[in-house]
Amino acid sequence: MADSAPPRAAPQPAGLARRLAAMVYDGLVLFAVLVLASAIALAVNGGKAVPAGNPLNQAWLFFVTYFFFAWFWTHGGQTVGMRAWRIRVQRRDGGPISWTQALLRFAPVLLLAVVMYVPDKVFEIALICWGVLVALDFLWVWVDADRLTWHDRYANTVVVNVLPPGPAPDGQEH
Repeated sequence: MADSAPPRAAPQPAGLARRLAAMVYDGLVLFAVLVLASAIALAVNGGKAVPAGNPLNQAWLFFVTYFFFAWFWTHGGQTVGMRAWRIRVQRRDGGPISWTQALLRFAPVLLLAVVMYVPDKVFEIALICWGVLVALDFLWVWVDADRLTWHDRYANTVVVNVLPPGPAPDGQEH
């Protein structure tokens, strides 16, 4: 007997509110992960506090942050926050993203790493400029025809709403 349910539409690009809500959730989870990473750094340093601004420690924490996001993005397209808010990152053709695409999506955070090393005289200005650029990157979804951020556009990715279970556009149950 054929299923009489209408086929589902293709996933639609996620709006800004869902993206930001997922980022808040992910920020909380990432905080816990970074506490654990800092505990590991403390143990490696013989139980002594790692000096503030230690470049090796900062590189370690940036690596952990990248790996946190990239692993989730490349293994199912959803971080914990994205899963809670029913959004997923994928290639624009619908496939899973690569580690290189994850790195390109992570570029705004990498830019922050550069800002952290500017001279003290211009640090505040550089940090404000970074914040404005990141805000514009995310606000761009309101004016972009495809509802993409800049980092999604150059990484060839899209964040979409996850459809509830049901028949797919081809009529098959997924």
